[in-house]
Amino acid sequence: PVQTVRRRESPSGEDLANYVRYDYGRPSEEWNETVVGCEKAFIPYATLADSARLVYGDTKPYKKTEYESDLLSRTKSQTSSGEAWHDNEKDVRYEYYINDTTGVLSCLRFIPSSDYSDASAPTLSGIYPMGTLSVVKTISEDGVETYQFTDSYGHNILSRVVTEDGCNDTYYVYDVRCLLRAVITPVAVSLIDSTGNLSTSDFADYCYSYGYDDRGRCVCSSRPGIGTTVNIYAPDDHLVFVQTPQLAVEGKWKFDIQDVFGRTAITGLCSGTYDSLKSLADDDIRAVF
Repeated sequence: PVQTVRRRESPSGEDLANYVRYDYGRPSEEWNETVVGCEKAFIPYATLADSARLVYGDTKPYKKTEYESDLLSRTKSQTSSGEAWHDNEKDVRYEYYINDTTGVLSCLRFIPSSDYSDASAPTLSGIYPMGTLSVVKTISEDGVETYQFTDSYGHNILSRVVTEDGCNDTYYVYDVRCLLRAVITPVAVSLIDSTGNLSTSDFADYCYSYGYDDRGRCVCSSRPGIGTTVNIYAPDDHLVFVQTPQLAVEGKWKFDIQDVFGRTAITGLCSGTYDSLKSLADDDIRAVF
């Protein structure tokens, strides 16, 4: 939309309105919302701009977006609202590349276990071949460079932040079902040895991991330095039993039992083995009154 007017939503009871200017169908200037009286009608650009400058005490109270001149029309830069950003060229810039096998455009390739329920550390399998990932380089207002590596499925595989001391890399590992299996933090990446291995203890201390059943439901997850959480589902995908690392020490499980209408009826703590509780959940346990 070009404009959105919110009736009588200002502290003074007047209308609030914004304005969006377009460049060949692409938003180019997004003006901050401002007080426009009680016109009950479309507010012309010049009127709203004058009001916004007066209300904000700023000559440029709008966000500006520039695009590449090619047919892809990708975002080239974005400048936040305010003359301090516009006048000092404090914009966020974007550049587009494909991955390489060396340098800052290279990306390690991790392969998770073929057992979907296995939340163990993935295996390093070299580097992604050149041209298999798209890369977006973002340069912040302060000049900090960030690289986002995306595969052909649209998954963010690597987030790389370039600092004076080097690169801080966070890897996201997906399996063939496009399920997120692990998140390898920058600390963990720095601990990968010369053979490409990450020890079990380091993986547990510094990485996130996830395991799934054959229906794609997350049955276990691990967080850095905390431990593993186990989930048990009913046939309708309702999460019935959960055991956090703290509850595992006590041998307890948290349960959530629904009635026949799918409403939560009973919650609490219980004891039991995984197999016994899994059998109860598979039988579609329900609360009956």
